[in-house]
Amino acid sequence: MMDLHGLWDNEWLNKIFKTREQWAIAYKRHIFCADIKSVQLRGSFILNLKKYLKSDSDVLSFLKQLGKMVNDCHHKELEANYDMSQNMPKLMGDVILLKYARDAYTPRIFELLQQEYETCLNIVVNQCIENGSLLEYKVSIYGQPREYTVAPKPIHLKEVDKRGQSLELGCCI
Repeated sequence: MMDLHGLWDNEWLNKIFKTREQWAIAYKRHIFCADIKSVQLRGSFILNLKKYLKSDSDVLSFLKQLGKMVNDCHHKELEANYDMSQNMPKLMGDVILLKYARDAYTPRIFELLQQEYETCLNIVVNQCIENGSLLEYKVSIYGQPREYTVAPKPIHLKEVDKRGQSLELGCCI
């Protein structure tokens, strides 16, 4: 994905990509899942371990329970991988973006993306206000009373080319 979209110059993505071994299953499936940290993995491991252990356990029973926990986790992972390979999430419409995302992401991440996409499609522009040379919009999500203000943030980029000439660009994000 980094090669496909030419993202090697992005410092943050480079840092995340270098720690890809921490991505667990996402790394093994060659699917990007941003910023999973070892603290989260450790916390999840400790929570699972507490379900299997008792405070009065000796070392031998601890190791047996640990082995049982690891086997159970492995079994759940195998079931999840099988289910994922057998069941493709349903597309909400014939949209190329969603077709690509369904193949690239896990079913749970895809469902979240599809929900966000649907929300974006349901944005209604209630008002457009001219603010100097920029436009400001009052928007809401269809069927919800809350209104949001969407306004561009002006930025100015100053670049010096190879000949030493200064080039100034004004744009909005």
